[in-house]
Amino acid sequence: MKKISLWAVLTNGPKVGCFPVQRRLSTKIGKDGFPEYQSYPGVLQPLVMGKGEPGESPMKILFRETKEEMGEEFAGILSRKTGCGRKFFLFSPEEYREKNGEPVTDYNFIVRISQEELDKVDKVKLYSGAEPNLVFLSRKDADNIRTTKEINGEIQEDDLVMFPDHLEIFKKIAA
Repeated sequence: MKKISLWAVLTNGPKVGCFPVQRRLSTKIGKDGFPEYQSYPGVLQPLVMGKGEPGESPMKILFRETKEEMGEEFAGILSRKTGCGRKFFLFSPEEYREKNGEPVTDYNFIVRISQEELDKVDKVKLYSGAEPNLVFLSRKDADNIRTTKEINGEIQEDDLVMFPDHLEIFKKIAA
């Protein structure tokens, strides 16, 4: 199975150098259009993440998931970045096995975006399983983020919590 994660860093504005991430809700809209429970509410995740369909390349997964989670306008911005030599690259493919033993390759992409480009996202939509506003993490936040393995019970509103693999990647890209 292939998975992708898209991390972004702001290039200008009051939050220059920050990384916008999404915070999970306790429910998301299921494929049938009805709300369904989502595990780990309150956990911070990359700007976009998702799983591939059989035969899909990492780039195709990235653009499909970006369109689904962030909207067509932001997917178009991302698409234009790949064709003009701007800072958009594959940071690291991580290989591991799911709990059921299935092999996974997780492709972590990084893109530099302007505040103006990100503002278009806020006007479009965010993933249905995420809070309506992005959370902005700075390099300083990296040492204050806990993992899902370190928490007991519910995540509080001001807690910074990530899945262990996401925290590991965030610390590398924020260094």
